[in-house]
Amino acid sequence: MMLARNNFFLPVCLSIVVMSVCYGNTDSLLNVIDRTVDLEKKADLFNELADIYTYRNLDSALYFAQEAISVSRNAGYRLGEIDALIRKCDILRERGEYDKSLLYADRIKEFAEESTDKKLLARYYYLSGYNFMDQQAYNMALEQFKKSLALFRETGDLIGMGDAQRKIAQSFDGRGEYNLGYDYKLSALNCYEQAGYERGIAASLNNIANYFEFFIHDFERAGSYLYQAEAINIKVGNCFWLSKNYFNHSFVMLDKKDFDSAFYYSSASCELAAKVGNPYWHAISLMQLAYMNDFYGKIKMAKKLYFDALILSEQVNSFDNLKMITDSLSRLYYKSGNFDSAFLYLRTNNRYEDSLKTINDNIKFTELKYQIEMEKDRQLAALKNQRQFNTYLLVSACLVLIIIILFLLYTRQKIKTKNTILEKENLANRIDLKNKELTGKIMFAQKKNEVIGNVVQSLEHKRNSLPAESKSLFDEAIQNLSDTIDEKGWEDFEASFSLVHESFFEKLDQKYPNLTVKERRLCALLRLNMSSKQIAELTNLLPRSVDTARYRLRKRLGIENVDVDLISFLIDL
Repeated sequence: MMLARNNFFLPVCLSIVVMSVCYGNTDSLLNVIDRTVDLEKKADLFNELADIYTYRNLDSALYFAQEAISVSRNAGYRLGEIDALIRKCDILRERGEYDKSLLYADRIKEFAEESTDKKLLARYYYLSGYNFMDQQAYNMALEQFKKSLALFRETGDLIGMGDAQRKIAQSFDGRGEYNLGYDYKLSALNCYEQAGYERGIAASLNNIANYFEFFIHDFERAGSYLYQAEAINIKVGNCFWLSKNYFNHSFVMLDKKDFDSAFYYSSASCELAAKVGNPYWHAISLMQLAYMNDFYGKIKMAKKLYFDALILSEQVNSFDNLKMITDSLSRLYYKSGNFDSAFLYLRTNNRYEDSLKTINDNIKFTELKYQIEMEKDRQLAALKNQRQFNTYLLVSACLVLIIIILFLLYTRQKIKTKNTILEKENLANRIDLKNKELTGKIMFAQKKNEVIGNVVQSLEHKRNSLPAESKSLFDEAIQNLSDTIDEKGWEDFEASFSLVHESFFEKLDQKYPNLTVKERRLCALLRLNMSSKQIAELTNLLPRSVDTARYRLRKRLGIENVDVDLISFLIDL
């Protein structure tokens, strides 16, 4: 365990030192900017700061990118403006602002088409694919990344080739094609190593570690790749990817049952994520740390961390995160006995699940529409200057209309199915509530009779020691109390039970006509899912006697298979 802690504290301490040095470097860059008169050099310095802060604090990175755009435009410095637009597009994507990011990507495309710059066009396809991938539209992302890779290969850009192949690998992972993804991860690593690009090497090592951890379950190899990635990210001061490394390393330690080290790595990941300012990633790291606190029994801290993650996830509309967080909060409140809050978060979780399903349906529809549009573009190119052009447009429009109609019908059927399920669940909940009411009523009646009987016995005992003139008063009191004893408690219970479970006794008598009154009564109590202890209290028997009665009842019902649960058998009767 000490070795594991040392393995953790060394990279954490180094990362703190590197971060302080790098922040010092950024301060020196700001001083240089203040003294720089040349606008082009100033724009380049702002771009450099935006690049550095992309991996540390997204708000600061966005500010420096916008400054670079403004200075470049004032200076008529087109290369500086393009560089800043690429960075701003990437920063907005990291912040979850996909629509804005795609707008800047379109501007980059315009520059690329105007200048016929293939590298810039490749970067546009890369940024566009990245946006689609983050929104889980993996087919659309693959299409864009493959176009990007082809152009990067054509221009001999090794870093671009590595970037494109690494994202192609992640898109294949998203589609569940992990082996194909692994091949591209290795190719990306090879490109980065040839180019000597340390950030890319570290990112690829992290992705390869994920493959061995989650899909091959070779935790030793996964840990080895993560240690290499962490060393590089500490060296270059990349807080964002170092946070991801520690996040993944905590899972490796969990799988190795080294829970203390897992907690340490999770804490370090969360701290670094907070410094970076990426709300989506910060929320994920908070969720993992909350899980670790829950594991150690720190429920109060776990709730606080989940609340913080909830706020961050709402900022970026991450319904995946929101669904997991509300599910965890519901479970924690249920565990602590706060059933109202547990039910509230469960309802919220259902709402987020519905939103997530709608989003996924929209993504599928968008991908389908995108594929149709791509096919349409290819066919339009072949049919250009031909008479069939108008006919093709009509066919395409009809096809899109049919797809929309099918999608609407599918959505309608889905809603109908969901409503049916909800109705069944509501019915089950109402029956469960009635069962609890029945149980409460009969137990209350029995307890009341028991208490009155004890009081009557005590009064009768006292009566014998009283003078004759007082005995008549005691006799009257005893008689009044005796009259309040409910002799028809079980009859009332059976009547109420039949109202909730209308055909239970009818089916029971039809299949097993020779059951005694006590056996029928035991069947009803078991149908209410009562335990042997509860039945014993209700019938004034010992729990052992109830267990014996249950055993005999199984024989009477012909249940010979020991794996068949008696209560489930009666519920399904």
